[in-house]
Amino acid sequence: MSQKVRVEIDVTGERVIAGGTVQGTARLVERLQAIYTFPDGTADGAADILWADDRAVAAGVVDSLELDNLPAGGPAGPATLSKVKGLVIFNDSAADYLTLGGGGGGSTAPAADAWSDTDAGVSLSPFGADASTIAVAAGDYFLWTSKAGVDVVTANGDVLGVEAFASTQDYKILIWGDD
Repeated sequence: MSQKVRVEIDVTGERVIAGGTVQGTARLVERLQAIYTFPDGTADGAADILWADDRAVAAGVVDSLELDNLPAGGPAGPATLSKVKGLVIFNDSAADYLTLGGGGGGSTAPAADAWSDTDAGVSLSPFGADASTIAVAAGDYFLWTSKAGVDVVTANGDVLGVEAFASTQDYKILIWGDD
């Protein structure tokens, strides 16, 4: 990987307690800031592959991303992951949500090839079972990281499904990990 992955979360806000007293943001921000840097490599806390793409998925269809055989689209080209250490998905839709998980079958009919803790060798993924899904509202994003990473079991063809419902939806995706 030619550049480092840096995920930065910075939450600011104001806390108003009973009686209308406003507390400053410093204490809240100190607790909520998190910076994760994944330098080049395969050790815990490092990553050697970054795959990114701008994609579209039609209504009622599942975009099946086989993690050990990601397509050539996007600036990063094709990628083969043995371990996923993070992913972020931005739902570019103005009105509809995306559902993540379920493999090639999607949320309504999850496939046995879904990337989930149901697979032998996979543990602590964001999906506890093949039927587990996460909804990402219009204009929102989903971010997940694991410094140690979660295995991709190539014999099972572990698949991350991205499903659209009411309309064709555009989304951006970044996945990083080890080859």
